[in-house]
Amino acid sequence: MRGEKPELLLACGRPVCESEVEVLNDAGRPVQGDEIGEICVPGPDVFAGYWRAPEQTREVLGEDGWLHTGDLARIDAEGTIYIVDRKKEMLVSGGINVYPREVDTVLAQHPAVHEVCAVGVPDEHWGEAVKAVVVLRQGMQASEQELMQFCEAGWPASSARARWISVRNCPRTATASSRARRCASPSGAAVNAK
Repeated sequence: MRGEKPELLLACGRPVCESEVEVLNDAGRPVQGDEIGEICVPGPDVFAGYWRAPEQTREVLGEDGWLHTGDLARIDAEGTIYIVDRKKEMLVSGGINVYPREVDTVLAQHPAVHEVCAVGVPDEHWGEAVKAVVVLRQGMQASEQELMQFCEAGWPASSARARWISVRNCPRTATASSRARRCASPSGAAVNAK
């Protein structure tokens, strides 16, 4: 995209018409600056609750009736919302919030990478570490060290909290979508996909 704001390609937009959307921090207040919070929306037409599941309904509907979508986002000065990741995907590594989608986005820019899926794995030192399952393009090569350096250049926070793995391909579902998440072993051990 050419123009003054190519980052808008990563945006999901702004609230329009009569919709009310807020990005709220853990204290329930609108986020400020580059702070990341959860997208929340109110209204009787948004969500009444889960059928016969009051406990799950309480988890997503705040006391004020706002639906907590589970989507983590930031909002710029013009009110444009950028989704960062799903709340349940976020991991905490050494006290730092890490969003696997950010790792995916950086590594996907490497010319040898066809697919990538970052996940959290247990780590004795950090609590959790990032592991990226990388599927290389046919005929292309990239070492784990090269991918790590590429990711560090685009996402410096990854340096001490990441483990990397490269595989040729991952299993596919019946609709041909990748099961890259299943290629990552929770133990952090290498996985060979066939």
